[in-house]
Amino acid sequence: MYECYFVSSFSNGTISIIHYFYGVAFYLMFGLGILVSMPVHQVSSLELLDSSDAINITFGIFGFLLASYMQHKTMRTFATLRFKERDKQARGHYIPAGHLFEWVSSPHYLCEVLLYLSLCVITRWKNTYLVCTSMFVLANQVSASLSVHAWYKQTFRNYPKTRKALVPFVL
Repeated sequence: MYECYFVSSFSNGTISIIHYFYGVAFYLMFGLGILVSMPVHQVSSLELLDSSDAINITFGIFGFLLASYMQHKTMRTFATLRFKERDKQARGHYIPAGHLFEWVSSPHYLCEVLLYLSLCVITRWKNTYLVCTSMFVLANQVSASLSVHAWYKQTFRNYPKTRKALVPFVL
């Protein structure tokens, strides 16, 4: 919510109403899906954690917070590009630079994948619903980032040749 009100600078572009409702439904059902996929005894009582659980939880939370921070920095970079555009009253597009943009075209998609994977680490990959949802998010973000990457390369002749779509140095 913070990013919507204080960081983002929206364009006049629109999205499909179907895509919009799909996104709303996905995020509304995600929490419910996690809850109903847990065994009842884990929902209703606290179990003692062993040291491996504590390690997974610690690394997972650290990964989640780091990915959240990186995603926020990415959104600020996008907003800065739009802010420059707003001052000029132009509708042009620019090549984002700095931060994770030095390695990938869609760092916000990369961070989204990392957020879901960090939740899998916290649950030690034992929540089938969460793992399947994370794999869906990965497939969705790979597809979207490849499209965005192709658009950048087609639109900007001087687009950095070493920049990958989603995973630095790989994809």
